[in-house]
Amino acid sequence: MAGEETDERAADDGRHHRIRRTKDQIIYRLSEIRRQMLHGATNAEIMSNLNLPQRTFYRYMHKIYEKDKAKLAKENNKTLVTHIFLHRDRLLYTLQNCTSIATDTNYSVKDRIEAERLKVDVSLELLKLASEGPMMAQIKHYRERQNNVDWEMSGSDEKP
Repeated sequence: MAGEETDERAADDGRHHRIRRTKDQIIYRLSEIRRQMLHGATNAEIMSNLNLPQRTFYRYMHKIYEKDKAKLAKENNKTLVTHIFLHRDRLLYTLQNCTSIATDTNYSVKDRIEAERLKVDVSLELLKLASEGPMMAQIKHYRERQNNVDWEMSGSDEKP
């Protein structure tokens, strides 16, 4: 086979020849490292079990960490949007309650005045949320785009 000839020729010439792994092989190794980590194996045990050189192992660990970081950031973005909407809904509910209290003569004047003050505070919070919420989403979107540009420029196998 051509691949075997190349390996033998490289060995005869005294040159080092590195066999490139396929994506499937790398994915299998990464998942196997992760599985062993979850079962509590130490780095040394994992390197020994998978017969991995130290540099290769730490390169794979870097890929695992980057993939985890990207996945966490993506989940974080989804969670952020959900929390913004929940916060807005709570503020609107509070605003409705304060309006009811402020206009209900069954409450004391002190309570109605406090409800009016709270309405102003809640209105300001809603305004702040309306202006900063989209800005937070834009910043997150910009950071994701920047990470993708950095990834494309680095020529890495794994996209963040």
